[in-house]
Amino acid sequence: MFELLLENKVLLDELQRFSLLLEESVKNRVRYTPQWCINCSSHKGICNHAKVAILFSGGIDCSILAVLSNKYIKDDDPIDLINVAFERLSSGLENNWDVPDRLSAKNSFAELKKLYPQRNWNYVEVNVSRQELYCNLQKHIKHLIFPLNTVLDETIGCAFWFASRGKGICLGKEYLSSARVVLVGSGADELFGGYTRHRNAFSRFKGTETEKLETLREELDKDWSRIWARNLGRDDRIVADNGKTLRAPFIEEHLVHYVRSFSPSQLCCFLLKEGVGDKLFLRLYGFQIGLKNIAYMKKRAIQFGSKIANKKQNATDRSIYL
Repeated sequence: MFELLLENKVLLDELQRFSLLLEESVKNRVRYTPQWCINCSSHKGICNHAKVAILFSGGIDCSILAVLSNKYIKDDDPIDLINVAFERLSSGLENNWDVPDRLSAKNSFAELKKLYPQRNWNYVEVNVSRQELYCNLQKHIKHLIFPLNTVLDETIGCAFWFASRGKGICLGKEYLSSARVVLVGSGADELFGGYTRHRNAFSRFKGTETEKLETLREELDKDWSRIWARNLGRDDRIVADNGKTLRAPFIEEHLVHYVRSFSPSQLCCFLLKEGVGDKLFLRLYGFQIGLKNIAYMKKRAIQFGSKIANKKQNATDRSIYL
């Protein structure tokens, strides 16, 4: 299907303009970094360790960032791909860490290695037990999340904290990320229609096609207007606590201005199934740059993909820990 859509010249022109803006955004966020990693910053000698890490769920957003980072990071510098998984609430499972995001990350990592075998990708698996989670949440992380206080803030904040810390397993050995910059896909869902509520806004509205699209536009506008309060401040505090700088290429000013000039029908199509119609424009771009399998992966919120969330809880409820 994507091959057929990519035969459209108008679409190809728009994808080219988008590519130039996103590449420039990623380039500026990975090139303008310290030349030494955290471990080498004191002696300032030759450093061939990772200076940039990507919070890596295996989805289309972070995989695109990985492809573009590969283009602009020095060839002999590794790139850390950090995937976080939390101990499942249910017991009796053979492998407690094979959560949805772990499985998708493994598949995406395999695709990246095929595309760019010359790059040293450090695929890091961060496994967090419930005991470690609640101990750090109660003693430390809750202060970083403040003044936000919902279950959603608790789960996303904790996922970002453990992932950005970068303490996990790489190639079967204990590993601690040395990166000083952490790239995240924040803003992609808000811009391109990646949330279930965007699909619901379109699908559940009883009206004409034009009215449905207008309802979707209002939902996208609402999400974009509150991203700074709901996400960016919290996530910046969380990542900075681990001595790293959070950078989000999708929210670069010129890129945002360009994408938000589109109508919702140019960004997503909820007449198509999940994993295709949501963030359709971004998926087409990913497919175009070589992410043939990843482009069809279903979107999962990090709290569900990493299995930190308890589905019995309402995301908007007040957290008992905050």
